[in-house]
Amino acid sequence: MVSPDQPHGSSGDSQLAEGFSIWEKDVVNVLAKTSRKDPDEMPEDAWRSLIHTTPDGIAVNPLYTGLDAIPEHPAPGQFPFVRGGKREGLPESAWHVTEHFRCEGDPKSANDLLLSSLGHGTSALSLDVSAADLPSVLDGVFLELAPIIVDAGGDTPETTTALFSLIDGAAGSGVLTGEREDVRVLASCAPATASVFGYASASADEATSLAVAAAERGESVRTLLADGASAHERGATDGQELGIALAAAVEYVRRLVDAGMTTARALDQIWFRFSATPDQFATIVKMRAARALWARVCEVLGEPERGDAPQHAVTSLAASTRRDPYVNMLRSTVAAFAAGVGGAEYVTVNAFDAALDGGLSGTSRTFAGRMARNTQLLLIEESHLGHVVDPAGGSWYVESRTTELSETAWEYFQQIESAGGLTSSTDKIASDLEAAREARATLVAKRKHPLTGLSEFPNLAENPLPKEQRAPQRYFYGEDYESLRDRSDDFLDQTGERPTVAFFGLGKIAERSARNTFVVNLFAAGGIVAHDVAVTAVDEYAQAAKDFVDSPLGSAQGSFIAVLCGADKRYAESGANAVAALRDAGADAVYVAGSAKSFADAEGRNRPDEFLSMGVDVIEIMSGIASQLGVK
Repeated sequence: MVSPDQPHGSSGDSQLAEGFSIWEKDVVNVLAKTSRKDPDEMPEDAWRSLIHTTPDGIAVNPLYTGLDAIPEHPAPGQFPFVRGGKREGLPESAWHVTEHFRCEGDPKSANDLLLSSLGHGTSALSLDVSAADLPSVLDGVFLELAPIIVDAGGDTPETTTALFSLIDGAAGSGVLTGEREDVRVLASCAPATASVFGYASASADEATSLAVAAAERGESVRTLLADGASAHERGATDGQELGIALAAAVEYVRRLVDAGMTTARALDQIWFRFSATPDQFATIVKMRAARALWARVCEVLGEPERGDAPQHAVTSLAASTRRDPYVNMLRSTVAAFAAGVGGAEYVTVNAFDAALDGGLSGTSRTFAGRMARNTQLLLIEESHLGHVVDPAGGSWYVESRTTELSETAWEYFQQIESAGGLTSSTDKIASDLEAAREARATLVAKRKHPLTGLSEFPNLAENPLPKEQRAPQRYFYGEDYESLRDRSDDFLDQTGERPTVAFFGLGKIAERSARNTFVVNLFAAGGIVAHDVAVTAVDEYAQAAKDFVDSPLGSAQGSFIAVLCGADKRYAESGANAVAALRDAGADAVYVAGSAKSFADAEGRNRPDEFLSMGVDVIEIMSGIASQLGVK
């Protein structure tokens, strides 16, 4: 954020400086109140404590002003396409609601489901279908009305070739009611990222041959996918995701040019896929920055107007949870909103239970698919998001973040290029993504990157997951919490009880209600129940402890863990005595809800084993407590 400390003399500048000064004072007053200090004790630039940093190291300020403004970008459809592409072939004022279909041996069922979806709002198809099944799966589909993404892994070239034959047959028989150029095909050949990340895709030679053949056809066909989403699903930051996608695209262009294709035709074979996450503004900014980056590459290659490559946004599976999966609907809604606002031409919303192998027990695939589709339809048709192109454009905040992310991604792209290109940078990328995962895991463990339903407001009353669905097949932000919940489910299966700690109050409930809630949620995030023994005074602890230990709930535990919860003033008065009383009552360990400041002078048996407050490593602490309780 640029501080208007030195206005340039105009009345507008003076008003801005005055307004900023007022805002600074307001921030000081609020922060002083929350930290229980006098405003005079606070630094004038206290607002800087509100700055947070993205996983890419980009500082996000609490306020952006006109002095953060950058030169206005050209209108949507004009180079460098930051504000959106040319939108050719898109539904009016919207994006393509793109649904993924997989044929597993029954083309007729796949066709029925596909036609039903097209009749209820789906406007583009993503197909994982064999070449042999393709004609049956697409029976009755108007090919010029529904763009098709061929997403068949290693079989993509063969299936795409079969699609070309289907198009030729439709055109020859008159079934194709529109023009060939109205038919839009995107083939997901991604040999570069597949080589780096080890997933199934066409080989480089197969992809090149398909691209050469596609370039001679009359339809709008792009065959080479710069797959940033595959990097995201393995832990990449937004800057790394963009840099990797850009490096893949450049590698494809080089290969096509080496095969004899002109630069212009080679650029026309490229398209992009990115993840859409519940981080609303990060996703909006990523879509905008991606277009600016690709436009810059095209400009360097002498073809600036070719920078309008399609973007396919897919809601993040890494950001989803296996526990309380219905919350994933909320995540997907925000992600789809951000992708559409950010200008993606194709958006796929994964089913809310896609993180579970086989889906949520008792939930039909039809229902899950319908909810995913309707999420987008509500955004488009009821919220009318598509009626404004680039609604985030012009925001000082969004424009600043777009520029900063573009610069960060470009720097990472250059690092990959300096290492010899994408396929020569496998070790570097693996190391970088591991570091990114570790950094995110730390934030998640300390609940600085909250996951609703998992690290925040977990629901221990939900049915345990079947064991066959517990082992994650992919990377998840919350996998460490999921692992703790798996251990808790196993303990429940073995003992009939959840792992449980005894919760002892100190003082009136009204004094500690916020801490009560904090403690219950904190332990639940680790799969542990904080059982309130319903006492408020130290002299009640001995009997309450005995009753707990002798109960079926307490006897199921491997040890007696006590948690003390009270207000700071109660801790100052009798906290040390309360801890000692709990040890006398047989507690194997005593934890205190709050910070250590009220126990500064407590030593030995009067001092708690651990303090539970905001910012603690929940994974480390809860894992240790679970082990103490006998959880394997």
